[in-house]
Amino acid sequence: MMTEGPVNPDHQLLEMCGDVLHMLKEAARIKTAARAEWDAAGMTPPREVRDRFREEHDRGCAMEKRAKPMLYHIKKQRATTAAGIYAKALIVRSSVTGAADLAMTLAEDLINCPGLRESLWPVGEARS
Repeated sequence: MMTEGPVNPDHQLLEMCGDVLHMLKEAARIKTAARAEWDAAGMTPPREVRDRFREEHDRGCAMEKRAKPMLYHIKKQRATTAAGIYAKALIVRSSVTGAADLAMTLAEDLINCPGLRESLWPVGEARS
């Protein structure tokens, strides 16, 4: 280990979430740039623009496709810290489909995290 002190218990989850977020952001950037080039070319873009658009769009889709299997692994990992829960929340927010299954595990992790549970429902406070 190159770090000093204890490692975050959710370090694997945080690393995976960071990788997925990076891939999804980069895929969106690639697709947006390709779309902007297409739009700038006018009503009937030249063949080079169409070919480049197709290549870039496919590259963005491939990056999203590489990220999707990682979502399954993120869903399976339990977040035990606020940082892990936040990372999962960022993944749910960035998901095109909403990642319903992932959102459910996020809710379970939130409820099972004693520190966060205490901050939401202080001891002695009536719950409805």
